[in-house]
Amino acid sequence: MSMALLPNLGPKSAALLAAIGITQAEQIAELGAVGVYHRLEQAGMKVSLNLLWAMAAGLQQRHWTALTASEKARLLMELEEWREWQRMSHAAADSGDT
Repeated sequence: MSMALLPNLGPKSAALLAAIGITQAEQIAELGAVGVYHRLEQAGMKVSLNLLWAMAAGLQQRHWTALTASEKARLLMELEEWREWQRMSHAAADSGDT
């Protein structure tokens, strides 16, 4: 499935994703919308939460505005878990350098 077949993702979003090596919708499905969003953040991309909503809903063939508040909250919690894991990983690596 190409990006063109994933609802909600236009050319700008596709270009951001391509910059981190994501060129197929299957890659988003495999990594998860939150995992891809976190990779974009880690790559220094300026991304809004609308892209997270778009990827998550697009994988379900839904428009991003159809996501419920509880679905968005779940995605945000998952994103915070990724960020916390990243912080802990960096802290562990930093403590190992001494």
